[in-house]
Amino acid sequence: MARKRNTGRKRSAKSRPRDVHRQHWSANDRLQLLAYLEWCVDHGRNFKSTAVAHLKRVTGKQFSERGIREKLKREWLDYGECDIFEELFSKGLDGGLQPLEDDDQVIVQQIFDGLEAVFAGRQTRSASAALAIRSRTLSATRSTRATSSPKRTNPAPKSQTKVSKKPPRKTNPKKNSVAQSNSARQNTNRNLSADELTADHDTPAVKSEDESELSAPPSPGSSDVALERLTAILDSQDEDMIDTPEPQPVPPLEASFQDLKEEIFNLKSHNLRLEGHNLKLEGHNFTLTNRLAEAHDELEAYHDRHSGPSIAESELKDQILVLKTRLEAQVLQKREFEGLTIDRLGFQKTSFKEGLKQLFSTIDHTSWMICDFMTIDDSLPQQRSDFDQLGQSWVAYFYDSDLGALLDHSDKAEVSKKKLLATLLTAGVFELVLKPVFPSILTLESPLLDEYRKHILTQDGWQGLQRIDLVAIKSLMSDHHLKKTFISEKASWLSSLILHTLRFFFPNGRSNIGQDLGHNEEETLVIRDLVETLSQALRLKIDLTLSAKQYKFLFFKPGSRFDTKSMQADDSVQKGLGVNGKAIKLCIFPALYQVPAKLQEERSKDTTFRLTRHYNEKMMEATMDDIKSLVLVGKAVVLL
Repeated sequence: MARKRNTGRKRSAKSRPRDVHRQHWSANDRLQLLAYLEWCVDHGRNFKSTAVAHLKRVTGKQFSERGIREKLKREWLDYGECDIFEELFSKGLDGGLQPLEDDDQVIVQQIFDGLEAVFAGRQTRSASAALAIRSRTLSATRSTRATSSPKRTNPAPKSQTKVSKKPPRKTNPKKNSVAQSNSARQNTNRNLSADELTADHDTPAVKSEDESELSAPPSPGSSDVALERLTAILDSQDEDMIDTPEPQPVPPLEASFQDLKEEIFNLKSHNLRLEGHNLKLEGHNFTLTNRLAEAHDELEAYHDRHSGPSIAESELKDQILVLKTRLEAQVLQKREFEGLTIDRLGFQKTSFKEGLKQLFSTIDHTSWMICDFMTIDDSLPQQRSDFDQLGQSWVAYFYDSDLGALLDHSDKAEVSKKKLLATLLTAGVFELVLKPVFPSILTLESPLLDEYRKHILTQDGWQGLQRIDLVAIKSLMSDHHLKKTFISEKASWLSSLILHTLRFFFPNGRSNIGQDLGHNEEETLVIRDLVETLSQALRLKIDLTLSAKQYKFLFFKPGSRFDTKSMQADDSVQKGLGVNGKAIKLCIFPALYQVPAKLQEERSKDTTFRLTRHYNEKMMEATMDDIKSLVLVGKAVVLL
């Protein structure tokens, strides 16, 4: 609940009443509330009208109906099993909330048993009291009619003829207890003696609860009427006591100590929240101060421009300001163009080779986490058909058949599940992240941007379009917040797509991990690790787009002969002599080649290439014939 500011200079103490909705809920208060809710549902009692009085008796705290409803709604939001909150008042704990913890369940059961015991005892006392009163009424009536003495005996003392008045129920949180209510009932029942009902003298006046005398006429049925009224009063008192049962009290020392510990913890938490809120307010105040200073400077500049000796001078100042701003933008653009010519826009902190090596290591770790957390054993999937088309396209990079044939080959060649999954993830990253053209992806969402690029290509050719594209992307990605948001959104979407494509690796219960929002701790760790891997690949893609170099990759197919010049074995045991020329089982990570600058120039002179907007294909798939004219940058990692 948001606090309102104190707009007045002074306020009396009565104008700021304590908000009862903010009453602190201890652990004992919570369990008392849940136990009483379950008891009311089980016995068909009205929980909403009796909960306030019941909690005040058992806890000594004054909770409001709104505070109780908000507390139950928080319980339902955190642990609810029913669809509608109002169903909680008819279903109780069994159908409305999730099962409690073992310790809390034991305490709730003890409180519930105490309520059952109090309810059963009061029901028995109420029934016995009503039977006793009716029997005494009959005997008193018969004795009065049978006795006809001319002389009346002396009236009994006033202390014997008056019916004791039941004390009013007061809900004092400090002094109210079950013992006071029981003693009041017992005194009331004891004061109705048989002597009063069978006395032969005139029926005395009986006082009601508000001390007004009820006159009784000397008719034979007067005692019946009085006793019927007393019976109705006692029955209503029984209903009051039954509707608000009081469970066994918690030991005061333990409850006070526990409440004190929880209050200290809540105060510390509240203090931390206030400190954080204070820091936010200070930052907001600092921002407003800066904006005010900037507005003040702009206002002064405006006054200086328009309060000069002549209009011509102010116009000259405006022109100078515009030209100065344009000159600064041109200097910045020239600097960016110079950075483009010396290839310093991309990979300013590391090289593409090192970045790709780190990405392969991260993919290997992600496949290890998926196999350890998401699968039952190390056996390969038994499915051999009905795969997604996207997964089939990944297999085409490193195998000459479909995904089902790849699984059969892996079974025969004894390829582990982790290595096969790492290979599929690597192919998926190249297909979805590293290979596509970056600006063309953005133009799908903006047709106007696509038209701009067409006109630039017509006017300045592909080289002019390339320069404008690269400088624009560099400026866009210089905004760290925008870059972080773009990478986070794309990585989350790609992780769902990849997990859905590889769902045949997971058991049936986890086949929808990429689509389902309810994840356990292990699934959350796997998804988070995969998102981080894809974020790393996207950052590498952006740097690659801003670079002037072009690369090609090649997955060697199973059965190819091992070549130490372009391959390295994944198993450290097989890195010695005698492995050269051996057939490989699987290519986990591809070999990386750089396209020489001479080949790039020859390609740029091609007529068809000069008319296309896909000039910036920074990552392409190579063939065995291509690698003869390419420069090897990184060796492929293969399984022998």
